[in-house]
Amino acid sequence: MDDELALDSAVLRIDQMLDTVTGSMTKAAELFNGVCNVTGPALSQLATLTPYSRSFSVVDNQTIVCTSASGNTYLPVENYFQNGKSLSLSYGPIPLKVTMTVNLKRTYGPYELIASIPTFYFNNDLAGRSQTENFYINIGSEYLDSQGKVSARLPQLNASESREKTAQSSRYDYSVIYHTLDQRNCLQQLLSEMTLFLLFLFAGPAIGFGVWRIIGKPKSLRTKFEMAIEKGEIQPYFQPQMSTQTEQLVGCEVLARWISPDDGIIPPNQFIPLAEESGLIVPMTRQLMAQVKRWLLPLQSSLPDGFHVSINFSSQHILSGEIIDDCRLFLKDFKANKVRLVVEITESELLNDNKQINETFSRLQELGILIAIDDFGTGYSNLSYLEDYTLDILKIDRKFINRITPENAHMHLIASIIDISNKMAMKTVVEGVETEMQIEIMKTLKPSWLQGFYYGKPVTGKEFYSLWLKRSNGSA
Repeated sequence: MDDELALDSAVLRIDQMLDTVTGSMTKAAELFNGVCNVTGPALSQLATLTPYSRSFSVVDNQTIVCTSASGNTYLPVENYFQNGKSLSLSYGPIPLKVTMTVNLKRTYGPYELIASIPTFYFNNDLAGRSQTENFYINIGSEYLDSQGKVSARLPQLNASESREKTAQSSRYDYSVIYHTLDQRNCLQQLLSEMTLFLLFLFAGPAIGFGVWRIIGKPKSLRTKFEMAIEKGEIQPYFQPQMSTQTEQLVGCEVLARWISPDDGIIPPNQFIPLAEESGLIVPMTRQLMAQVKRWLLPLQSSLPDGFHVSINFSSQHILSGEIIDDCRLFLKDFKANKVRLVVEITESELLNDNKQINETFSRLQELGILIAIDDFGTGYSNLSYLEDYTLDILKIDRKFINRITPENAHMHLIASIIDISNKMAMKTVVEGVETEMQIEIMKTLKPSWLQGFYYGKPVTGKEFYSLWLKRSNGSA
């Protein structure tokens, strides 16, 4: 009976999650007017602000024609769904291949809508109550476990020592399989609640901590990440930004790194999507700001005047309205004109004609904060942003400089962007400079600042001080 209750409870929770996503899909269907260039940004905003959904895609005549992740696209829907099913597992969000997602498809009038949901949202619902219990969600011919692993078959267990039950959702194309062992070995018995209590009581904190390390690690990646934020494992790294003409240090970009005691350095592309989807991106950014401030305050005498500190912010943070107080708190206690905070937001997160974002930008600029658009030239409706928003800095994406040579198309593109920026009284940062030839070309094009591995990779605060602040202060 307990097995059935646990199984039914898992199905109920997953159904409720998919119900929430279905409600968001209804809103997405209402927004789409048949023209992706017009409604794509609104779909992107909806995907950012609603729970669980990583992206929305529109299907017309069995072809995916529009996605909130990348705009216009043309992909056969059968690439993601077989045999008329409405749920599938794939790398996504469609059409990207960033993380494993569950894709939900629904029909709305002449179109079908697809929502891509990262699989880590299912981790808690699939976590067993003990080490002997395991839940799996079966979608099509694949199985997803509580660690986010997708397999073509279930693990083989000894039938005499295990039980297996299955429950099918009545509303969606999936089932949940429950596995548990009937017999416990001696080690599992020692890890029972009473024995664990006695271990802590009589064997002292060392054994207790060791047992916690075995059974107390969070099974949910979201929980693990939330604990990492609380413990200060998400740490700021700093990459120098240099004046193009003088090649002197003018600022730095703050980049998040997850330094896990168990897994080492975890790259941003593995945890930033999790932070955004789980709603933890705002507390993560806030904690990074606090760490950067604690590091910089004692070093003010080493900083050049007007030292730029660029920090990436999500649209969730900007739309929350809390960014004003967070930035004000960051700047408090610095000497006048010593630090210029730069709020970076990627172009793909901006929304045309969004009054709230523009008002927030204006309030930030009143505080002396600069607004920068990161990865400029990689999203949609690029030039319209220059008219719709009051911006201070354009950061030109590294893909434009990767293949640059004198007189090729990439050089002319960068020159055009710099020319437009100058005429609109904006600064420009060119990212990804790695060679001396690129530096020499940039000196002829005259962007404001340069950033890239040619000058230095992202490093810890201690390393940044030794490499750059001592040097710029003439003490090295």
